Amino acid sequence: SPVASWEKFPSIPRILWFNYNLGSSFSGVKAEDSWLSQPQRSVSVRIGDILHLKCQVFDNFTPGPVKWLLVEEPQWKLIYQDIQTDEVDERITRDYPNSNTDFTISIHNVTLEDAGTYCCVKEKRGLRGSEVLLGGSGTCVVVECECEQMVG
Repeated sequence: SPVASWEKFPSIPRILWFNYNLGSSFSGVKAEDSWLSQPQRSVSVRIGDILHLKCQVFDNFTPGPVKWLLVEEPQWKLIYQDIQTDEVDERITRDYPNSNTDFTISIHNVTLEDAGTYCCVKEKRGLRGSEVLLGGSGTCVVVECECEQMVG
């Protein structure tokens, strides 16, 4: 099957598209004295269980949030960010809320809709709004279910 082109998905930051599309063996992206590590390439979880998504960021000097995004076309869906917003999914918690480096999150009571590829990103604030400073290579989440056999 042909490899999709980044130009078809301009809403996806180029650094994330590069990592997601090429499946880089490096689990994070560096920017000067900053780094982000998203070590899980893939995770399997059962319906109703807790999904843990790991992300570590070292960047004490650049203002801007850390976010978790779910890859969806045409735009990516914001799952979590480390600043308060009106939209809160009660199922999602940050494992170490007082940490300046560990942005691991847990999604409780997993459903089939939680399957997909998740990316952790560190944004920086600029004059024209926020832009991605660091991006993880993505974690592919597979949701497993027990299907009862039909007795006939």
